[in-house]
Amino acid sequence: SVVGSVYTNTGQTPYSDPTTQGEVPESLRALNEEMLKNPPQLWENARLDSYTIPYTFWYMDTIKPHVLVVSLLDSDEWGHLDRFKDYKNQLRTYDETIMGYLKMIDSIEEYRENTIVMITTDHGR
Repeated sequence: SVVGSVYTNTGQTPYSDPTTQGEVPESLRALNEEMLKNPPQLWENARLDSYTIPYTFWYMDTIKPHVLVVSLLDSDEWGHLDRFKDYKNQLRTYDETIMGYLKMIDSIEEYRENTIVMITTDHGR
């Protein structure tokens, strides 16, 4: 990767390693294949959080970016569909995920004592 470069991965785009001209690490191949076989059925042009979350853990652990923005979408979609039970379940998943991110940050020397975490919502949900 180039210092000052920005890497993005959105929607149903398979994940790759930006430091190796787009090679797909073995650890992500199965996840990519599963994601492409199981696109969201209720909303388009998005990736389910169940794929974004493990990608994010891999990226933090492997790439160790200086800045990382993660957009989790499922709760917002469940809210728009008035599926309150799914919405609440997704929020519980977010709680667990955020705790996992914080534990990972603490376990990586480059991040420990040197990281600011900001959590926000899309538009109030």
